[in-house]
Amino acid sequence: MGWEPHVTVAVVVERDGRFLVVEESAEQGRIVYNQPAGHVEQGETLEQAAVREALEETGWDVRLTGFIGLYVYTPPFNRELT
Repeated sequence: MGWEPHVTVAVVVERDGRFLVVEESAEQGRIVYNQPAGHVEQGETLEQAAVREALEETGWDVRLTGFIGLYVYTPPFNRELT
């Protein structure tokens, strides 16, 4: 089996100078704030995945108006990504 990319989308939502964030529990019980994000599911476009993740995580039905960028993450050490 060859290498398979893990594709993640994130949504930046700004309204009236404020940004939509999701509160999440992190390691050791810490609370962190992130933008709505998640993995692209089979058969989805990036746009469909972004809108779905925003709705699932926040209840907001967003409309995409721009594209910020595409980035490749390389882990700092050689490990199997799951």
